[in-house]
Amino acid sequence: MFVSCSNHGWSIEEYLGAVPAGLVGEIHLAGHSIQELEGQPLRIDDHGSTVCPEAWELYRHYIDANGTAPTLIEWDSNIPQFVELCG
Repeated sequence: MFVSCSNHGWSIEEYLGAVPAGLVGEIHLAGHSIQELEGQPLRIDDHGSTVCPEAWELYRHYIDANGTAPTLIEWDSNIPQFVELCG
């Protein structure tokens, strides 16, 4: 949601608010890269870095408002040492 809303200029609050909490079975968090396209930042969901602070804040907001949900942190490439990954 964070990457899509950032790229399209959508309101993350409205987008998240439109999803009924009862339909959420699992939350996926992943890192992304930022590239430039026609002079504008473009976020690419690449699962190759840490989850950004803004996505963590969105996650905290969701959990505070709706309670916990199973969560998967995806890191599929550029995998760091175990100590950093656990951090």
